[in-house]
Amino acid sequence: MKVSFTLAIKSRSATAAIDSYETIPSPIVPGQPFKLLLNFKNIGSSDISSLDASLSLNGSQFSTVSASAKQRISHLPQGETATLTYSLAAHSSAELKIHNVPVTLSYEDDKKTSFGETQLIGLTVNAQPILDISIAETDFFSVNSPATVT
Repeated sequence: MKVSFTLAIKSRSATAAIDSYETIPSPIVPGQPFKLLLNFKNIGSSDISSLDASLSLNGSQFSTVSASAKQRISHLPQGETATLTYSLAAHSSAELKIHNVPVTLSYEDDKKTSFGETQLIGLTVNAQPILDISIAETDFFSVNSPATVT
């Protein structure tokens, strides 16, 4: 018995990707503000509209400073890039390590089909060590003479 049927495969016509990102300054210092620049690229085959990018900061070592953790790109043509800038601060108790931060994307293609996904970025928190020196005792007697410091 032979059966014939038609199979329609729908390809994903719109795809937004985090093309690159950077922090200013880099690395991030605990207790200090910084800018996060996220560069998005439309790698799909149609234009994207209403691209919302939300940073998931709950339970993280970061907070927003002057704006929301959710921002929007109103239109992103196929093959083009756009940048969103977030004003953030690392908590003063932030661990010195790479912190994964989820970025949730939601957007529509030119046919008004909705898409959503979550991508991870890694934010490096680091700082110069602070060296404290204590002097227990000295046997300093006069200028330009040898002395012992312990």
